Amino acid sequence: MAYPWSGCVLGETVSVVGAEMPDSDRLGMDLVVEKNNKQSRIEPLSVEMLLPYREGHLYLAAYLLWKERA
Repeated sequence: MAYPWSGCVLGETVSVVGAEMPDSDRLGMDLVVEKNNKQSRIEPLSVEMLLPYREGHLYLAAYLLWKERA
């Protein structure tokens, strides 16, 4: 997926700058979000993708669908 892209977390617009493997879930991933020059890792289901969608967004959508059903 192409980074960065805009997302929304708890009503706040953030920049999603990457993805990392989480410490607690070997089959998952965390998104790295940035706001006010501070980066945080967050569960992907907590981030709403904003238009325009970036190249590769369907891979993230498929992962989220799988994660919801797992």
